[in-house]
Amino acid sequence: ALMSETDKVYVTSWCNFDGAALNVIENTFMNYTDGYYLTVSDKWMNSIHLARKVDSRQRIFYSYDPATDMQGNEVFRIVATTQSDIDSGKFDNTGYEQLRNVNGMIYLTKVTENNELGITVETILENFYIIQ
Repeated sequence: ALMSETDKVYVTSWCNFDGAALNVIENTFMNYTDGYYLTVSDKWMNSIHLARKVDSRQRIFYSYDPATDMQGNEVFRIVATTQSDIDSGKFDNTGYEQLRNVNGMIYLTKVTENNELGITVETILENFYIIQ
């Protein structure tokens, strides 16, 4: 599907200034609403697209081809939820795995097996951070 301007979510680039130039030290997808961010490797920078589902507190990451501006297949998703949703069985047998449990907010991920970017649950864990 062709991406519209309203669907695009931009990367935040964190820079240092060395007196002459700005140097990017890290790129992130920020989710201030749910209190986390995901660092974006150079490999991901131009090959992933993020869709927001604010009502269900989900971020869905798709492969992306910048040459055609086309969104590809789902690679993974992250959802922020509560213990009561977990206890109710809402996520039973859905393929979600827990990333973190912080102050009553539970972060889950579901990764598409054998996705084209080679992303795993471990990859997400290594790049997932809570906003302090």
